[in-house]
Amino acid sequence: MSDVTISQVIPVVLRALFFDERSGDHSYGTNVRDAACYVCWAFARAYKARDFAPYVRQVANALVLVSLFDREVNVRRAAAAAFQENVGRQGQFPHGIEIITTCDYFALRNRTNCFLELSVFVAQFEEYTTSMIDHLSNQLLGHWDISIRFLAARALSALCPFASEYMLRTVLPQLVKNSTEAGLYAKQGNIFGAAQLIFALKDTPIQPEVLSGVKEIEPTLQSRNQLRGISGELLRKAVCHLIEHCSLAKLPFHSDPIVDLWRIFLDECIVHKEVEVQLSPKRLLPLRYSERLSREVFNPSFTLS
Repeated sequence: MSDVTISQVIPVVLRALFFDERSGDHSYGTNVRDAACYVCWAFARAYKARDFAPYVRQVANALVLVSLFDREVNVRRAAAAAFQENVGRQGQFPHGIEIITTCDYFALRNRTNCFLELSVFVAQFEEYTTSMIDHLSNQLLGHWDISIRFLAARALSALCPFASEYMLRTVLPQLVKNSTEAGLYAKQGNIFGAAQLIFALKDTPIQPEVLSGVKEIEPTLQSRNQLRGISGELLRKAVCHLIEHCSLAKLPFHSDPIVDLWRIFLDECIVHKEVEVQLSPKRLLPLRYSERLSREVFNPSFTLS
């Protein structure tokens, strides 16, 4: 394969590694992603190290993302196998030995472990940190599977210590913005993500404009009637999660009008017809809203059986 040909193939393969579409009640794309991993495995055998060198960083980052964050275990393992083959034959993947030693066949079987434990290990290598954060925030927070959206939000929080300034200045403002402007799944995922980052950054002053955006999320969704119906159930759970983490982070909202709006919102959730929505604010009650909000959001005499 000529240099011109490989330069044309690499972008296609990289897109195929993340191909994931939903159609009706099922998704398709697993086979495409698995095949793309095999192509990456074949790269290691087909090219000399000097010929493949210009593409090492792109391929290494993509395979790390797939091996850690793909929904399907067989694809995660296929990506890890391709990564290992390239480490062994090319020897150019950054920190390859350390990664394949920790992110092995058995470690990758548990999705939660991949998102919350292995990702933290890999994030210590700065060559991969930013691409991991960008993939979680730009792609996985809008995933069609709610479990992936929530895991992506938790993973962002776990990775915060490795790039706190980037999270504060770039990622969090974007998540807050997308919480009212993106599609349904992405709205929910971005609210989850914003909540997790707010708590992760609790010891860091957050920009006033970002705090203003956080306060606007629930009123904006209410004004657009987006907290009603089936889609509203998804967003209500996310907003409850946001309020909880704003409380845990002790944001300076004492005596702010948003407190009354949140109290009304939580009261609505408690009497909602759907059990999952009813339960979402229940875990907030023991918090007593962490000193700053407890007296204003909750009636001290109110208990939930």
